[in-house]
Amino acid sequence: MSGKKLYRTGMISKDELILGNAPWTKPEVRAVTIAKLDLFPDHHVLDIGAGTGTITLEMARRLFNGRVVSVEMKEEACQLIDANLKKLGLENVGLIKGKAPDCLPDEEWDRIFIGGTGGNIEDILQYAVSHLKKNGILVMNTVTIDTLSKAQSFFKERELIHEVVLLQVSRIREIGGYSMYQGENPIHVIRYVIG
Repeated sequence: MSGKKLYRTGMISKDELILGNAPWTKPEVRAVTIAKLDLFPDHHVLDIGAGTGTITLEMARRLFNGRVVSVEMKEEACQLIDANLKKLGLENVGLIKGKAPDCLPDEEWDRIFIGGTGGNIEDILQYAVSHLKKNGILVMNTVTIDTLSKAQSFFKERELIHEVVLLQVSRIREIGGYSMYQGENPIHVIRYVIG
């Protein structure tokens, strides 16, 4: 099988990643995000506010003839993304260190994922909706209600039909001899499709 890429449908496990101390997107959230992006192997995709790059890595594994451009402003996160790209042997990712939207390329994209905004949510959303190709998809994950509210306002003011899903994942943990659910942070997954 030398020279052939292995297509995996499952999520990358924690053991396969170099994580450092930075927060990372859990596999269940990645699975829903990837499903909402509806990727094709030749897509040209942008990941804004990539953080530790777990969504970038998942997308890159699915884009045999495509490419991901990952944008992140924090140096430590950029180093983690680069280290994980090397560890997983992914060569179809470009990494831009900078603050969005100022550093974003003036290109059209098949898909755009927004994982972080650095406080520039309206400008980043404006960039995204104006740089998606016809039938392009924007997916944005947000933890805070404040960011969700700003995104909702952006879409409603422009009469852009979108979808919001609240994803809540809990895991059983052993605490004091008992099995109890411990919840992860709820995540809002916003999806918008260019008509």
